[in-house]
Amino acid sequence: MATSAYTMVGDDFPPQGRTLPLRVLAPADPAPRWSYAFDAARAFYDLGERAGLNEALQAAIQFYQLALTNVTRELVPLAWAGTQNALGTALGALGEREGGTARLEEAVEAYRDALQERTRERVPLDWAMTQNNLGTALSTLGQRESGTARLEEAVAAYDAALTVFVPAQADYYTDGCRANQAKALALLAERTG
Repeated sequence: MATSAYTMVGDDFPPQGRTLPLRVLAPADPAPRWSYAFDAARAFYDLGERAGLNEALQAAIQFYQLALTNVTRELVPLAWAGTQNALGTALGALGEREGGTARLEEAVEAYRDALQERTRERVPLDWAMTQNNLGTALSTLGQRESGTARLEEAVAAYDAALTVFVPAQADYYTDGCRANQAKALALLAERTG
């Protein structure tokens, strides 16, 4: 009996209580399987952002998590880190829409995981983008909490990102990072008087 080179992923879709049907035919080999799951996640993330569908963001999160089961930090560290960063972005987007802090905490964890391999020395612009993303998640957490620790962490992450964006003359990223940092600093000043 011949074995199929393809298997179904996403058989657990729709998630319990969800209406979004989804099944993806993906190669049995982990490398292309990661790619299929990552591409599906990215498509759902885009749909969730453009159409405002939290359900699509939830699907994106699940597909990024599935992608992470098919790529290891040891074998392909930058793909693993990129997937962690993308997972953090989806978690952060959903966390901004939802009340509470659980998704944002998960986003912070995913970004910090990504930064283990996305180092400044190895991939400076990716590192800076992940620092900016981390700052955004921390800033949103800081808005929802009464203290200043998260806001201070956010400002530090933005500062770190700017050490790469500015010399690289990455004006688009520099401007966005500075705007994010200004919001965090304003809220910090408000809280510290």
